[in-house]
Amino acid sequence: MTDALALLTDRLREALGTEFGEIRFWGFAVVRPNDRAWRLESVSREGESVLLGLCDAGGTPVPALLCIEQPVGLTLSAHGLTLERAARLGFDGHEAWPEPDGRSYGLATPRGTGRFEIQGLPALTLQV
Repeated sequence: MTDALALLTDRLREALGTEFGEIRFWGFAVVRPNDRAWRLESVSREGESVLLGLCDAGGTPVPALLCIEQPVGLTLSAHGLTLERAARLGFDGHEAWPEPDGRSYGLATPRGTGRFEIQGLPALTLQV
């Protein structure tokens, strides 16, 4: 996976500077549309994880990390980016992971935890 992860990381760097108004983990809105805008400032690797450094696009100098463990299936477009699969996602007090059944994912937020069906949705969506 290391070579694939290096290629994926290089491709993510193509999106540096892109602003996203929506962040979704398997369809769950971690950041709802138009609630807040984030700009992709950095891309780095730590083991089998990719770390995306995001800054508030509104000018607030509060960096945040989006951690993606074992990402697979990157698509970049004018509308943003998607990752088809990941072993775990984490951002701003939210975490999500696929359950062993492969049909659902677990989600932990500052408000509680839950389990939801994946329904063919990509693991991560950052939408412009």
